[in-house]
Amino acid sequence: MVQQRIDQGITEHRLAYLYEVAMQGGVRAAAESVGVNPSAISRQIALLERHLQIPLLEKQGRNVTVTQAGKLLIEHHREMLYRRRQLAETLQDMRHLRRGSVSLRVGQGMISEFVEGPLQQFSADYPDVFVDIHSGNMSETINMMLRGKVDMAISFGPLGDPPVMVRSFNRGPICAIVPPHHALAGLEAITLETLAPQRLIFMAEQFGIQQYLNEMFSSQHLALILRSQYQG
Repeated sequence: MVQQRIDQGITEHRLAYLYEVAMQGGVRAAAESVGVNPSAISRQIALLERHLQIPLLEKQGRNVTVTQAGKLLIEHHREMLYRRRQLAETLQDMRHLRRGSVSLRVGQGMISEFVEGPLQQFSADYPDVFVDIHSGNMSETINMMLRGKVDMAISFGPLGDPPVMVRSFNRGPICAIVPPHHALAGLEAITLETLAPQRLIFMAEQFGIQQYLNEMFSSQHLALILRSQYQG
């Protein structure tokens, strides 16, 4: 209880008044510096002394000096001001992305494209921002975002209706990889109807691109012939 009472008595404006008295060399000069009545400063410092039960100022002629206890409080006040300035500067830097960190989740198969493209430009613009990159499938990515484990994600595949903000972009065509002498090798473009009868090697269900392909074929009411599955 005694500790709580002492803490409650050490208020910020009382410390600020004590600090000004020490800097200006007197109560009247401190009052002129902060723009208040000298009696207001004297009263607040007296209340602080009463709470602490220890003198903070000593008269020396027409001036006052700060006691050892007062110097401890002033040093504490200086440290608080310094930490507050540091905090304000850090928050300002983070608001303008000059410093701090960003946690990203990048879909499998997109790491190289992301590092060689957007990440290079971002790092050039914000060299002091640390980028923490994770990789994984779509379902894990959504779960990590909902749990606050990552700030944003770049992935590929149908999302359904997740409770996250989504921005879509066009990545480019999906390509079918076939042997040189395959019947489809000479085609410039392949439709879903042409691809459906083929014996295909697909990725596991958790991959975003596979989920996207499944949605495409399902929307056209086409059945797939699965030959084998690539696990990654």
